[in-house]
Amino acid sequence: DKRQTDTLVSHISKLVQQINVKHNISIQHIQFDCDWTDATQELYFYFLKQFTKANPQTTLSATIRLHQIKYKLKTGIPPVTSGVLMCYNIGEIAGDTLNSIYDRQLANKYLSHLKTYSLPLKIALPIFTWGIQSRHGKVLNLLNKMSAHHFLNDTNFTKQTNTTFKVKNYCFKGGYYFSKDDIVKIESVSSQQLVDITEDITQYFDNKLN
Repeated sequence: DKRQTDTLVSHISKLVQQINVKHNISIQHIQFDCDWTDATQELYFYFLKQFTKANPQTTLSATIRLHQIKYKLKTGIPPVTSGVLMCYNIGEIAGDTLNSIYDRQLANKYLSHLKTYSLPLKIALPIFTWGIQSRHGKVLNLLNKMSAHHFLNDTNFTKQTNTTFKVKNYCFKGGYYFSKDDIVKIESVSSQQLVDITEDITQYFDNKLN
């Protein structure tokens, strides 16, 4: 409820002050990352407003997903000075042949709505790689910070394609347990795809892009 949210604002404000003092720094801006839903929107937006009141010398930004751009009338626009558009993970994380990090065709269904979004935005591009572990066609784990080279020279894994590996033996790797016949799909975005993403997005921005 709002009383708990007020307490959270107080605790975070104090924590930020403690960090500033400890490291002898002074900050003017804080970014909050929250993929809010219909159920959490009211309290999240209330939190942002209260945090601004408690920290008047600090400006706020919030991460924004493409679905929150397209359905802004339903999801609302957060009460912050700017947003950071997260240009990845638009659809579901899947172990099939699609790229879960970025699908250009899917993204283009959302991008035209940027023209009518009132909040100034910056772009966060998907310059990372991860793995997806699947078992019997069902996604089990998202393998953060793991790429193909982690599996190429491991005899517990057999390369099937340039982006997929099959588990030969039961094993642990990177803190994850792998069962025989599990599939690992490596996903990343190429430099050309990053250029394509940027070009696709900027054509809709006018002067709102920072």
